[in-house]
Amino acid sequence: MSGVSKTKFTCNCGREFEEEKKFQQHTTNCAVFKAGAIANVIDNSGVKSDIEKQAEAAKQLLEQPEQHEKPEQPEQPGIIAKFTAPVEAKRPFAGADFNAFRLSDTYNPQTITLYTEVPIRKPKRFEFFRTREDSEGTWKWAARMLEMEEGMDKILYLVAPKMYDAMAEDLRQIELHAAINTDGTIFLINVTLVDRSGKQNHWSESMLKILEMAKTEWVQAKSSKAVAAYIPVVPISNLGEPRWPAEITTRDRVTIPLNMDALLHIAFPEDRIIENADHPVMKKITGATGGQLGE
Repeated sequence: MSGVSKTKFTCNCGREFEEEKKFQQHTTNCAVFKAGAIANVIDNSGVKSDIEKQAEAAKQLLEQPEQHEKPEQPEQPGIIAKFTAPVEAKRPFAGADFNAFRLSDTYNPQTITLYTEVPIRKPKRFEFFRTREDSEGTWKWAARMLEMEEGMDKILYLVAPKMYDAMAEDLRQIELHAAINTDGTIFLINVTLVDRSGKQNHWSESMLKILEMAKTEWVQAKSSKAVAAYIPVVPISNLGEPRWPAEITTRDRVTIPLNMDALLHIAFPEDRIIENADHPVMKKITGATGGQLGE
């Protein structure tokens, strides 16, 4: 119909729209419109639509002069800056002052290692050890001993010569060798020289060979059931020389030179030496008492 007025909505980007809704959707994404361009609205009816009103408001906003920041006011003469006294900082926590417990850089506690025990045992599975150079045989010692099983351990008892006849079938000739491991622990390695039949087995023979090697190099003694003997294992790197102490301090705080005699005194306390039939071990093996060892 020719008599009906039509309103066209034209954006500054050049696109025209007959529907206000589509025009609004367009201006939402139109970069020209967002940059401040004002849409020209052509209204044949002469009546301003909401879009025209929005366009005029946007134009007025663009025509307003720029607002500048208010310049800083110069300081007024005669005004003196206020001085605030420093406030002492308070500790965040109440209680002890831990700085009083801090060790000084020169703190060096003096300690003494007491040799209260010298184990008698075989070398452990992954234990590197050394024995001492012994041209005169002063770092090995042999005697007749009694081996008793106590729990999971095998304990050696030193037997006095006067008891040999009464215990002949139970005694073994055992040799002890002084040894030290990489941790600095000193112990005695026991080797059975001959068994009850008077023969030496392959286990003892192989251990004696390893003990001889250990005089000049670190070594492990690996047991092999396949060959019924100990096999030597040496480290792939240099472990340095063993640090044998020149002196040791006993349980009684007595410092004595390190030698085989000192190690034997620590390894065999009084209850590990059988000198007569009144010893608890003798009573146990003869049936004189039904109690356990140590009772």
